Parts: sequence; structure tokens; C-alpha cells
Amino acid sequence: MSAHINSLEIIDRLKKAYGFKTDKQLAKHLEIPTNTLSNWKIRNTVNWYQIQTKCPEISWDYLRKGTGSTFINNKVDFNNIRDKETEDSLPFSREEKRQFLRILMSKELQQENGEKINKVSILYVDDEVNNLISFKASFRTKYRIYTALNAEEALSALEDYDIPIIITDHRMPGMTGIELLERVSVIRPDIIRILITGYSDMVGVKDAINVGKIFYYIDKPWNEQEIDEVVTLAYTAYVERKKREELEKINEKIEWMLRQKLLS
Repeated sequence: MSAHINSLEIIDRLKKAYGFKTDKQLAKHLEIPTNTLSNWKIRNTVNWYQIQTKCPEISWDYLRKGTGSTFINNKVDFNNIRDKETEDSLPFSREEKRQFLRILMSKELQQENGEKINKVSILYVDDEVNNLISFKASFRTKYRIYTALNAEEALSALEDYDIPIIITDHRMPGMTGIELLERVSVIRPDIIRILITGYSDMVGVKDAINVGKIFYYIDKPWNEQEIDEVVTLAYTAYVERKKREELEKINEKIEWMLRQKLLS
């Protein structure tokens, strides 16, 4: 922790911002024991992860320096802070900085998830036109539906559109549904893959699950409620996967910055 931090000032600013008169009130807001707050004072340290989680609306400049507006409507610009100040002047350690960035990224992805959840893009593949029409009619108000009559059309659609979920029938002429999903797992491994199949195809489905090629299988005939439930699970898994990928990129960038600082 940087020597520039003054935990008493940080605690006093938090109390003033929320109008709290006692440490007990602030501790309750932060959802920590009152003696933890006392330890912060004794050790001249604070838990920035806890503060950012419970007090995200507090202005960075106000909390750090006691200047400027108390509350903000936007997020902290860490890139701007890093450009203007040295690491030693920051009131948190390297690990705490990583935690802070994880929080911000998580919030951004959650917001993105909330904005898009009602229009998740789905590619539905079936060699029977009536099934395509039925599926699109059932879900077009909830999701952005793309359809394909065969594997070739499906692969072409995946090249043209950003689609997080593919649902395909298994028994199709030419390339089967399992073969299509195996192909998709190679060219677009990020896509969540779902198979619709009949009872007679269960041996092949189990094989596909065992090698990790599909996320879920749905028995024929499908029903709207089950599709909704599976799509919710699939999109949640998709968002979580993307979140982990973004966090890995952030950590790689931080590690690179730290190495450059050590070498300088």
C-alpha cells in the first residue's frame, strides 16, 4: 500500500459523503464489522475492493484528494491516471489495482448483458422449412433469429453475423447436426452449441457431449419454455466466458506494464 494513503481521511470522506455520524453506520453500509474499520485506521490501510463495490458512485478525486464533486455518474479512467501519475502515488497496491479493474470490467459486461439480453442472436438450423418458420414465429419477438436449411448455409451465416448461440437439428442430409457443431467448435469456439434430437439418436448425442462439442441437447419435440430456459443458460455461459477472456487480456496488459516498469 502506498505511503500516501491516509485511512482516517478516506473514512471521514466516506462518512461525510453519506451523512454518517459514526463508524458503525459506515461499517454497516460497507457490510463489514465495525472493528474492521478500526483496523483500517490503525494500519493506515483500506480495502479498495470493498469500497468500490459498496460505494461506486463516490468521486475518485473526492475520495483520494478531498477535492471536486462528491459523486460521479461515470467510471474511473484508469488509463488517464496511469498516464499522469506514477504507481507510487496511487493509493492502492498492484493487486488491489487488479481487483479494481476486475470490478469495472465486470460491471461493464453486466451492463452490456442487460442491454442485449432481450435480443440475443440465435442461429436455428433445420432441413425442414416448416420447422424454421415455426421456430422463428415462436421466438422472433424475444430474440434475433437467423435460420439455415443446411450446414453450408449455417456456416455462411456464422461468417456474416455475430451470433453467440447456434441451435441445430441432428438428422439432416449431408452434414449432420453433430458434425456441424463439431465444425463450429473449430472455426468459432466461442459460440454456444445446442442440439435438437430424437430418442433414437441418443448414442451419438452422448458421444458429442463426452467430447465437449455441445453445451446442451433438447429432445424432440421442443417446447417454447424449454427453449427459453436453455437460451438463458447458454447466453449466461457465453457472457461469463467473454468476461473471463476480457479479464485475462486486462491482466496480461497489467503484467506487461509492471514488467516495463521494473525494467525502466
